Amino acid sequence: MLHAWERGVRSVRPRWSVRGEPWNIFQRALFDSLVVLSNQVNGRPVSGVRWRKLRLTEDAYRRTLLWCWGDEPERTTAEAAAMIRAAAALHPSDGDHNLPGCPNLKNMV
Repeated sequence: MLHAWERGVRSVRPRWSVRGEPWNIFQRALFDSLVVLSNQVNGRPVSGVRWRKLRLTEDAYRRTLLWCWGDEPERTTAEAAAMIRAAAALHPSDGDHNLPGCPNLKNMV
């Protein structure tokens, strides 16, 4: 799952030669997508208590959650694809990533 998410991220990342606002928008959308997918894998919004107790950053905890879910024995590519589709269906990409935090996520975290 983590690998699939990272491949998607790389496919939409601005070119390194681009500076400024495109990178800011990308960084906000990147985090929003990580929140949506990790919440979906978790089955409910991930509590900040979890990463604070482990002394991890939120980003590290959410990435670890994706990695662990995808590393379950017998986990299939089809299951990962279905999970990504389910998360995408619940959170259409109509958010304004010019503002910090996706509007669809404000009440989730």
